[in-house]
Amino acid sequence: MATVTVEDVLWLALPPGSVPLVGETLNRPVTGSILLRPTPPALPNLRGGELVLISPASLAALDEGLDLRRFIERLVGAPVAGIAALGAIDEEAQMAAHGAGFPLLLLPEEADLREIQREIQRLLNDREAQMERRAAQLFSTLTREALHGGNLPALLVTLRRWTGREARYLPGRPGRPAGVPVVVGGRQVGAIQIDGAHPWYRLAAEQGAAAFALLLDKERAVQAAEDRFRGELAEMLVSGMSFDLEATMRRATDMGYDLSRPHAVLLLLPENSISPERLETALRRELERTGQRAPLGRRAGAILCLYPPAVPSGIGEELRAIHQRLLAAGFTSSGGMSGAGPLESLPAAAGESEQALLLGRRIFGPGHLVSADDLGIYRLLLLLNDRPEVQEFYARTIGRLVAYEDRPNGDLLQTLMVYCAKLGNYTRAAEALHVHRNTLLYRLRRIEQITGMDLENEEDRLALQIGLRIHRLLQARQRGG
Repeated sequence: MATVTVEDVLWLALPPGSVPLVGETLNRPVTGSILLRPTPPALPNLRGGELVLISPASLAALDEGLDLRRFIERLVGAPVAGIAALGAIDEEAQMAAHGAGFPLLLLPEEADLREIQREIQRLLNDREAQMERRAAQLFSTLTREALHGGNLPALLVTLRRWTGREARYLPGRPGRPAGVPVVVGGRQVGAIQIDGAHPWYRLAAEQGAAAFALLLDKERAVQAAEDRFRGELAEMLVSGMSFDLEATMRRATDMGYDLSRPHAVLLLLPENSISPERLETALRRELERTGQRAPLGRRAGAILCLYPPAVPSGIGEELRAIHQRLLAAGFTSSGGMSGAGPLESLPAAAGESEQALLLGRRIFGPGHLVSADDLGIYRLLLLLNDRPEVQEFYARTIGRLVAYEDRPNGDLLQTLMVYCAKLGNYTRAAEALHVHRNTLLYRLRRIEQITGMDLENEEDRLALQIGLRIHRLLQARQRGG
C-alpha cells in the first residue's frame, strides 16, 4: 500500500480551501488522525504518525490559558505527523510549528472535524479510490457552477481553492505540453494548466478541462439559440404575422435590442459570388465595431437588418456609410433601404426596401444601395410599364431615335441624355461629351428632326426626358436585371 503523506491529506481529505501555513514537511507520512479532546488526556491512544485536529473550543476547555502556540510547544518531540486547526492561527503559532518541524494546516471555519476524520480514513484505506472520489466531487462542483451562470474566471477560482495552486486557461494552439486539453466538438480550443508534481494537480486540471468544455458547449448552445431568435425576430417583425408583442419586446431587451426605437429595414443582396453567410458575418462585425445592436435575418435571398438609426432623419447617411465600408472591405452587395419608423410600420418598410433593392439593381446596376426616394419617377413608370399607353408614348418620343441609333456611329441618344442631365446648358453638355459646341448644336437639331420634338419647348423636353427613363427601364429588362 502506498504511503499517505500530509500533502495527500491536504488535497484529498481536508475540505477545499484548507491552507498549509507551515508546509516545509508536507511529505511526512500519515497513519491516521486524532481529535484534541477538551479534557485530559488531550491526545489518547497516540501511536505515532497521526494528524492532530484542533478546534479553539477544545483548547479553551482543556486549559483556560492554553493557546495554539503553547500547545504546539508542548507537542515538541511527540510522534505526530502534523496539525490541522480551525479558527485564526497567529504568527506565534506558525513560528512554533516551524521550530518544532510540524506541518501546520489552516482549516476553513465551516469544516467538520468528524467528517475530516472519516475522509482521512477513506484515504488511508484506498488512496486511488479517494482520489477518484475527490475528483468526482470537484467535477460536480465545477459543472454545477458552469450550468448555473458560472464563467471561466469563476471555474479557475474554484480550481485554485481545491488545489492551492494558480490555475490558468491557455487558449488555442493544441499540443501545449503542460496543459490538459479543453476539447469542444472534437477540436482542442485551449488547455487548463496547474503546475506542481502531485498527481492531484493533473487530475484537478482534467476535471477543470472537462467542466470548461461543458461551459463552452452551453455557451455555444445559448449563442445558437440567440442567433436563431435574432433571425426569427427580424423575419417575424417584417412578416406582418401576429405575435406576443410584450413577450417579444422583453426577450429582445434581454438581448440588447430596444424595439421601442424607430427602425429602418436594410436589405443587402451579395454580389460577385460572395456567400450570404460571409456578407452577414461582415455586416455583424461592422455593426459591432460601431456599437450598434440590430437584429439580422434573411428575406428574399438577401440579408435583412432592422437598423435603429442614431438620428431617424439621418438613416440614409448611416446606412450608406455602412454599405461603403463593406464595399471597401471587398463585400460587394446591392441594397435597398427604407425610412425609419415604429414597430408596426416594419412590414410596409420591408416591402419598400425590397422594391428599392430589386428595382434599383435593374435600373442602376449591381453594387448600389438604393432607397425608394432614389427611384423617383421610375417607381411610377415600372407600375405602368406594360400598359399600351406607355408603349405608344415611348414610340412617339424616343422610339424613332432609338431606331436611328441602330445605324453605325449613332451618338444622338447619348447626346440627348447628357443634354437633359445638364438641364439644357449647351456649354456644360458639350464639355461632358467632349465635343465642340457647334457639334452639339448640330446633333440637337438632328434629334429634333428625327423625333419631331422641339427642345426649346418645355413640354416636349419633359416628354423626351420621360421617354429616356422608359428606355432605361427597357434596357434593364433586356439585361435580365
